[in-house]
Amino acid sequence: MATGKEVDSLLNIFDRAVDQNNFIPTFILGHLWIESLLFHILKLKTEISDKALERLTHAKLIDKVESECILSSSQIETLRAINRIRNKIAHNISYDMTISEYKSLIELAQEAFSDMTDGLLQTLEELEGKNKISEMSEFVYPELFMQIAYDLESVYTNLGGEL
Repeated sequence: MATGKEVDSLLNIFDRAVDQNNFIPTFILGHLWIESLLFHILKLKTEISDKALERLTHAKLIDKVESECILSSSQIETLRAINRIRNKIAHNISYDMTISEYKSLIELAQEAFSDMTDGLLQTLEELEGKNKISEMSEFVYPELFMQIAYDLESVYTNLGGEL
């Protein structure tokens, strides 16, 4: 499987994008999951039409959530950090997040969101002694997004939304 600097053909890019054991697809899908939750939270909290919400970029959705005072500043900061990494991936398909970057992101999320099932703690433990993300067990890949989703789903239901 091609990763990082080895990505040198369209087929390798496709393989990297659909490989279930690769961190990148999980990160992209997690980013989309957060976007969907933000969309539905804003739909309940504001008078903005679905059409207008659908036109907002992920960054603008976060800005709107921030302006509505729906989430804490540390939660907003974490969501922006996730979006920055997603943008790095989107604009450089061979981008590989470093262990240091990922650890910082997990620690940021741990300060901002409830770690309901200890997934963030388990991810940090899994990162210990690793040199590359690809050395981690895949079971921790979605944990960042699962823990954030628990809190965002709580916000959604507190606003009257039904899961």
